[in-house]
Amino acid sequence: MDLDLFEKAKLSRPDSSWGVVQVTNISFYLAKTNFSKVGSPVSIPDYIRKKTCIHTVSYDGNQKFTDNLCFFRCLYLKQNCKHDNTRCVCLRKKSCKTGVLDLLNCYVTSINASATPQSFKGVTLNDLPLLERIFDIRISVYTLEQHGKSKLVYQSFSKSVTHLNLCLVGKHFCYIKDLSQFSSCFSCSICSQCFTRKYNLMRHKTTCAKSKSQLKFGNGVFHPPKNIFEKIESMTGIVVPDKYRFYPYRATFDIESYLPKSNDVNTPKLTFNADHVLMSISVCSNIPGFEQPLCMISNGDTDELVEKFVIYLDHLRSVAAKILLEEIHNSKTNPGQIRIFTLLKVGIKQ
Repeated sequence: MDLDLFEKAKLSRPDSSWGVVQVTNISFYLAKTNFSKVGSPVSIPDYIRKKTCIHTVSYDGNQKFTDNLCFFRCLYLKQNCKHDNTRCVCLRKKSCKTGVLDLLNCYVTSINASATPQSFKGVTLNDLPLLERIFDIRISVYTLEQHGKSKLVYQSFSKSVTHLNLCLVGKHFCYIKDLSQFSSCFSCSICSQCFTRKYNLMRHKTTCAKSKSQLKFGNGVFHPPKNIFEKIESMTGIVVPDKYRFYPYRATFDIESYLPKSNDVNTPKLTFNADHVLMSISVCSNIPGFEQPLCMISNGDTDELVEKFVIYLDHLRSVAAKILLEEIHNSKTNPGQIRIFTLLKVGIKQ
């Protein structure tokens, strides 16, 4: 603990000419927190319900579950389901109901409590380490946004071979059977950096810059350079919130071409077989109202198609700017803050 305190104090220095002598006093503040229970029946969004790699564990066929045993159903599927297709019928079997109750009784007995399936209120994220020890499993919990971005909520430190991946939807656990198909964008919960693979996220979390930093200087005094937001704060006293520091909207596009026979003149060392000609451009964005893909097909004039594409992108930019401007002006900020936030977020010339 002493090492952590000194490291924290070192990172708080104005520059490297300062040194930490000792920690003279420390205060601890304890607050009683009622952690929300996970297990409540919820309405599963369509974008999650339609994913074949996720079992929502909310129905036993035609009837919706009304209890709070979603965690134990996920665990039962992990231990017993052998179907490659996640739309399995395991939860319809009588053996499933008995198996889920056995898992619940095992947990309740381990914590010296008593509960029935109807009275059980669910588990909290803080209960997961205990559940890992009781059932000898390793648990990872993720959330999934509509546009495919996933965030790691809980990562186990257990060394168990059995790995249970869960998707947290409100106060409900869903079972992730195939993590490789779950998401292609995994976000760090500490610094919000995104990765295409879970392995890269796990490797990053061990050295995340916001959770662990080590600064070593050979000689002289090092003054950490200020980023643009720190400069604004030091010059104007205005603190730019995190939500205004990163641009939230994006557009992606896919270009298709065809290869007609080339009429170019061949040379002794070079033969032209076909020309690469633009055929279509598809554009999709996460801007509200423009979330459906738009396909633009060439009428033979490729320059006209490119011009339409650029005009459409510029239109998306103007719509996104309007949304952000309304958000900024509706926020509780003074005129000076509004001007700075607008310049940073929207990039409009004032």
